[in-house]
Amino acid sequence: MARYRLSQNTKRWLLYLGTGLIPCGLVIGILGADVWWEFGPQSAIVANGIATMLPLAITIVWLGRLLRSSHGPQERWTVVTVGTIVASLGVMIATLAWARTDERRPVENPAYIGGFAGCYQIEIGSWIPSVMAGHAAQGIVPGRLQLDTTRQMIYTGANTLAIRPAWSNGDAWWLPVDTNHVRLAWHNGFHGVAMSLERRGNELRGKAIGATDVSGPWPESRALVRARPVDCATLGLAPSHGPGNE
Repeated sequence: MARYRLSQNTKRWLLYLGTGLIPCGLVIGILGADVWWEFGPQSAIVANGIATMLPLAITIVWLGRLLRSSHGPQERWTVVTVGTIVASLGVMIATLAWARTDERRPVENPAYIGGFAGCYQIEIGSWIPSVMAGHAAQGIVPGRLQLDTTRQMIYTGANTLAIRPAWSNGDAWWLPVDTNHVRLAWHNGFHGVAMSLERRGNELRGKAIGATDVSGPWPESRALVRARPVDCATLGLAPSHGPGNE
């Protein structure tokens, strides 16, 4: 009989863990999609809030069911202890995997320069959080810019493709990663903004992440970004071959 109860508890835990993956998928799907652009920032904030609260609600429901089905204080203690350990490990592993993904440094692929070079209208969503320790992410990225094919030396000594207009407080550069992925950066060694954009039809969409050398308990600011091709003549800059000049 004891062996049967253990089997049933194992099934309950597997079902609990499987159900817990649903809100994780919702959060990743909402953050990775263009919800802000399609339905507005308020709808995205509400959707993210609901998806974020789901793990807590599921945990409370399943922990209550496991406690009611357990027999004796020892088994209840095991349920609570094991549940806490499993939940903590899940959060730690997921956070580490997400952080490692963001830390990957892209490498420039010159074969795709022509596919991105040109001028763009930049639309940036709300910065979350709005305040970043030490420096602000707002005001660094211009509303219109050109991904130029000319090269420049930046503060790190690298020879990079230039972004125009130049950033008065540091260096601005870009690099194509593949046919659908491009990176933009503004940095001076102390603070700045990095963008990771992917091709979506005729536009580029992705996210911007603020950077600062001032340590603090607050996370770096993040925002969704949309880049629309425009004619370089509207910037008063020399034309270049790219999606904004076809």
